[in-house]
Amino acid sequence: MAPANWFIDFGRPPVVAASKRKGLHVPVSSTTSVIITAYNYARFLPRCLESVLGQSQPADEIIVVDDGSTDQTPEVVATFPAVHYIRQNNAGKAAAFNRGFDAAKGDLICHLDSDDYWLPEKLKRVTEVLSRCEAGGLTHDSFIVDQDNNYLYGSELATEHPVLTLRFSFWTFWS
Repeated sequence: MAPANWFIDFGRPPVVAASKRKGLHVPVSSTTSVIITAYNYARFLPRCLESVLGQSQPADEIIVVDDGSTDQTPEVVATFPAVHYIRQNNAGKAAAFNRGFDAAKGDLICHLDSDDYWLPEKLKRVTEVLSRCEAGGLTHDSFIVDQDNNYLYGSELATEHPVLTLRFSFWTFWS
């Protein structure tokens, strides 16, 4: 499990959802939706959801799309009342993400895999960076840890401030 690679989508695809989004410049006051797709990852979901709920700048909406899990995913999500749960027949991760994207109400869409988690300042930092520029999307490096949070590999890990070592990449959508 690791702080996830993430992708922010500003409403270009799918076209039906594009009309709900405001455009490429993200003000700090933007509403944020987090989409978490899950398939038989009940054992990872508590840490994942706790990391989103524990953000220093809270998400406005957290959506878990269960892609037909046969484990305890519904029961785990039910213990987090602030989370909007959507269940669908197994159709694959992309279909689950698209279902969450369609249901999302936020101006800013963040994706998190259910077996990953975020560091506490992630949403605050993302919003701050995006409020200073006009980016079509944003990604950053990640690092991989074991079940005891021991660093395994990935982005260079600073001992004092591991969050500060993250490198951001921007791209712009041109019309």
